[in-house]
Amino acid sequence: MVPRQYFLLMQRHREERLRSEYPAAIVATVILKTFGAKKVKPQDFMPSYRKPKEKEVPWEVLLSKVKSIHKSVGGQ
Repeated sequence: MVPRQYFLLMQRHREERLRSEYPAAIVATVILKTFGAKKVKPQDFMPSYRKPKEKEVPWEVLLSKVKSIHKSVGGQ
């Protein structure tokens, strides 16, 4: 299989996955809107539609933020 064929096949697979998730997402959206939810879209219930997670923050950066918060509330 050449790269072009592979990427076209992957694109087709992604489209099929989105198409299969959409009906359940519509049902979930309608149910929530029935109970008063305002800003709900079918894409909120489609795992394949979500954006990739952000990169993990190094522990040193997190520790420095925790220390600064601790210091700002009176800690030592």
